Amino acid sequence: MGTIGSFSLGKFMRTGVSRKKLITKVKNKIQVWRDKARLNLIQQGIRYARKVDLNKRLMRVRKADNPKSLNPSAFSLQPKKRDRLGYNLSTIPAKPRYSGVKPKERLYGMRLKSIVSRGR
Repeated sequence: MGTIGSFSLGKFMRTGVSRKKLITKVKNKIQVWRDKARLNLIQQGIRYARKVDLNKRLMRVRKADNPKSLNPSAFSLQPKKRDRLGYNLSTIPAKPRYSGVKPKERLYGMRLKSIVSRGR
């Protein structure tokens, strides 16, 4: 027969579960998995931002202890942040092709940064 994820369709057909109920069950599981993945992504961003802040503080302390470098190549004329706003567009389609699951709002660029900064 075939499979949907880890469910064998033959097993459900033999037990008398209708195809409509099976598809509904699979869609619900997909939505739960998607929501968990989004939550994990946001939590990972928060943990990463905390780690970056900690590392910046540690480096400030370390730099304060060390004398200034006399090496002329230690100075850079390049700006610190090239793209201040980050990415503002996504090449990923808003709704995945052939998917019956209702899509959530995409997280990228300023939208993701605002969610992560609210979570701190």
